[in-house]
Amino acid sequence: MKRTKAVLPLPFGWFFVAQSSQVTAGTVSTVKMFDQEWVLFRNQEGALGLIEPHCPHLGAHLGVGGTVDGKSIRCPFHDWAFDTEGKCTDIPYAIKNGDTLKQRAHVSHLPVCEFDGIIWAWFHPGHADPAWPISSLLPPKWRGTTPKQAFAFDINCHIQEILENAVDYPHLFYVHGNQASFDIKNEFDGLHRKTEMADTVSYLDGNGKKIALPYLITVSQTGPGQGLVYYRQFVEIAMLFLATPISSTRSELRFIFYYGDANGDPSHEVMIAQFIRERIGTQADASGVYADIPIWENKIHREHPMLCDGDGPLMQFRSWFEQFYPSR
Repeated sequence: MKRTKAVLPLPFGWFFVAQSSQVTAGTVSTVKMFDQEWVLFRNQEGALGLIEPHCPHLGAHLGVGGTVDGKSIRCPFHDWAFDTEGKCTDIPYAIKNGDTLKQRAHVSHLPVCEFDGIIWAWFHPGHADPAWPISSLLPPKWRGTTPKQAFAFDINCHIQEILENAVDYPHLFYVHGNQASFDIKNEFDGLHRKTEMADTVSYLDGNGKKIALPYLITVSQTGPGQGLVYYRQFVEIAMLFLATPISSTRSELRFIFYYGDANGDPSHEVMIAQFIRERIGTQADASGVYADIPIWENKIHREHPMLCDGDGPLMQFRSWFEQFYPSR
């Protein structure tokens, strides 16, 4: 029997579009998200635009041959110009009706902003304005800094199925072999969700003495597209986990890491590298997130799952996530 993957609709919220460093002044690119293509560009004054791709004149694709000119992007076909909000700013060869036509000629756009080295876009299936302002989830000492490392994964799965992993605690052992016995606390509050996980780990120092240190994980999420995992185990690492819906059956998942400089301490560098390697893993041995991907891509959505008393707060998560669907 053929399974149906397109069960869940697209949620609304703020979502990752690109890293700021990838979009310099004059850059024009085509991105696929929210079930369609969009043209992303930065004008010569540094402002960003994320607009629908086809010119209202004769339908040319603005992302294929379109060029930035001052504050606008120009169509490759007849040189019509559009600003970052999709408004027509110039029809160079119009003789009599140019001003009137400019008021009518426009393409849709998505609100965008950028901080922490990331470009964010607001998406709503019903084209509603942003329902909340977006702000940084990073600890203050890393806000405004450039990410240290970033990893992207194209996954044939709905965004909600991916994010449910954050409250599926048994899978940490059965899929990832995590042996920690965490004390777990969950909080769901409006747009926000928070999980605190604590344990104590021991290791032997250079003299063979057993040292006990806290192992802390804090997960913070605002809306469906903005999440942060803060780790403290020997070293401190902040990892943004950002899922963007490409369609109802495909998502882009990104892990973006922030951490302090090692300052020449080789043990610090080794611990950071090991920690990131554990989260990312490799495709060859199906470790890290690579162990999750085949499960995500081949599972179906059970609206009424059979759960046992050892499962995490899956249904509480789903009730929280439900608010980001315009209607079901």
